[in-house]
Order: sequence, then C-alpha cells, then structure tokens
Amino acid sequence: MKFCTREKEAGREVMADWSWIVPPMSASTMEVFHKQWQDEVLDPNFYYQEKKWKKTAGKKLKECPYHLNSN
Repeated sequence: MKFCTREKEAGREVMADWSWIVPPMSASTMEVFHKQWQDEVLDPNFYYQEKKWKKTAGKKLKECPYHLNSN
C-alpha cells in the first residue's frame, strides 16, 4: 500500500492483476483485498524475450567452425 500511495503522489496510476496481489491465505484481512485495480499492460514496458529455441525451430543451425564436419 506504501507503493500505491507513492505512485498516487507522483501522479501515476497503479495497474495490477488482483489475483496476483491478494495472498491466498487470510486474503480478506489484507488491505489490498478491498482495492481494485485495472489490469492493463502499458508501453513502454519490459517484456520477456522469445525463447531462443522457438526462434530457431525449423531452421538449420550454423555449423561450429571449431569442430570437424563429419560429412
């Protein structure tokens, strides 16, 4: 809640997925249980990179010049 207060003072809106913020046990005893936030993703943002194996799927990988080619 300190984070939310600081963001509000700075003129920024807090975005959150309620199900990730509220703890599973004793949820209604927490102050965050009674709050609602928009669940939006804004840009610019930090995103996970695509997995390397997904980028190279179906492509032939370059041969390593330091290994002898058995062909």
